[in-house]
Amino acid sequence: MKLLKFLTLTAAALLLFSSCAGDNVEDPAETTAETEQTAEIYTVASSGVCNYSFIRADVIGSDALKKTLDLRRSIEEKFGVLIKMESDWSRDNKENKTVESTSDVHEVLFGNTNRAESRAVAEEYKDLGYGYVIRAVNGKIVIWGTEDGALAAALNYFGDTFLESETLEFPEGYTYVWSLTGEGMPLTVIANEYTVICPQRAVKRIWNASDMLALRLSELSGTKPKVVADEKDTDKTDKEILVGSTDRAESAIDGIGYMDYVIRVKDDKIVLFGGSPLATQSAVEKFVSLLKDGTISTLDGDFEYKSNYHALIADSLAFNIESFVPVWADKFTPAAWMTDYEEKLYALTAPSGRMTADSHRGDVQNYPENSLPGILSAIMMGADVIEIDIRLTKDNIMVLMHDASLKRTTDWSAKAGKNGLPSSDKIEDWTYEQLRELRLLYGGKTSDCIIPTMYEAALLFAGRSQIHFDCKVADQLDQNSDIFLLAEATGSKESFVYYYGLSVMQKWQSLNKDDKEFSDFVKKMAKYLAMSGHGLRKRNFEMIEKHGDHIEGWKKAWNEGYKMTFTNKIYDFCQYVAANEKPIQLP
Repeated sequence: MKLLKFLTLTAAALLLFSSCAGDNVEDPAETTAETEQTAEIYTVASSGVCNYSFIRADVIGSDALKKTLDLRRSIEEKFGVLIKMESDWSRDNKENKTVESTSDVHEVLFGNTNRAESRAVAEEYKDLGYGYVIRAVNGKIVIWGTEDGALAAALNYFGDTFLESETLEFPEGYTYVWSLTGEGMPLTVIANEYTVICPQRAVKRIWNASDMLALRLSELSGTKPKVVADEKDTDKTDKEILVGSTDRAESAIDGIGYMDYVIRVKDDKIVLFGGSPLATQSAVEKFVSLLKDGTISTLDGDFEYKSNYHALIADSLAFNIESFVPVWADKFTPAAWMTDYEEKLYALTAPSGRMTADSHRGDVQNYPENSLPGILSAIMMGADVIEIDIRLTKDNIMVLMHDASLKRTTDWSAKAGKNGLPSSDKIEDWTYEQLRELRLLYGGKTSDCIIPTMYEAALLFAGRSQIHFDCKVADQLDQNSDIFLLAEATGSKESFVYYYGLSVMQKWQSLNKDDKEFSDFVKKMAKYLAMSGHGLRKRNFEMIEKHGDHIEGWKKAWNEGYKMTFTNKIYDFCQYVAANEKPIQLP
């Protein structure tokens, strides 16, 4: 019965190969009859036994590598075995020459390995387009994809299809070919029969995401769907991809947080919806990825994918502020007025009065730079403004990081390329979930702090301190959509006045005229700034180099007319202020 099951599988696989790849194959019945007489069964694993070595390509993408490791782990757990996986370059073959062997050498080959069997498949299917092949030949099991995404799809199929049996085995000659552009495949149907619908009044990012979706579908299928606005007087088509908050009923999705998104396929409507334009862009990119890796294998029935980043940060310090005790708590107690938000706001505009400070990347004297504890520590000791640095992850999450590289500030070197993590040191090559595996460095040693999101930081700032928003990817973010919506979602719009100024605050006021509290804040700041001699104080970085980042240097800068101290020593600064300064009298 076991042999018959695999003979049937072989015939079905060959039939699919014929329909997807377009090659001619023998009649399935004849193929089955012939295989029944001659096929050898390759038993990869059974209970407590694994007869095969696992070989992966030395050069392999992070997603494919993670799925390779996950598949190995699943096989180990199911059959109670331990499997060693080696790189194809690990056996005295640094020149990566083709490795040939006899059929008694049993290996499972993942990706573009240097084994002759892998390279033969790569050559045979070089014109496949986007797809993958699984083949049993010469004692080897070849799992090969046209690129890393396709290989990941092959690994998904392999695990879903073959790990349900009591033994993991294949008949000699087994071949399964999957092509993304095969007849009746979701991509082909979508590209040829669906229309991309974008909200008429969408921000630029949503329009760009819609256009990008059409372009990606075109690149993969050769057919580019139309992108049209959701004008109510426009005839609605039966099959639509709805990007963002369109006027279609299917786009009305509640309970989606700022960083979250949902992908939904139902009744000829595909909904790509995020809690922000950035999240909607992520939904579009993920949708293409799900098509490519075969996760969306049919348009029949219902499909839903949710990305809930808010669940990942549920235990964040941003939601547990009261539990935080700074390391200096038993050494220094700031005066109550130093942490009063109203006093800070007025002090930032007044031409005379006490010293104010812009804390460079938080309390770096006691915590890692751009960390949540460092930000909260600076707030609690009385910092008026805190500078933070913003970058974007691969999946469009705003995170706090000064450098484009992860090398200087994290334990990247110990974790890169392991357990499915990217080998690149560029933050733009990592998803936010992957970044959570890293830890920030402090004093050259690994801390317990993870890289925080801008969302978490904004929650800390709200009603407590001002943000000096140093955006390292300013060309990729829009202040009146991306930042405004984040500030509104976190209740931190008031904290951006120092960096953006009154004119942007007035623009934000017009974007939500129902927010009376924020309107009152804008009026108050307009009043402060209209007073004789008032204006938003600005920090001067050069003063640190000129006079030094210490008490005497701050005094010299003050005497030269610089009313905002930019400092890496906010702990020392706040101790000085507590001992020598007085609060400004509010008007």
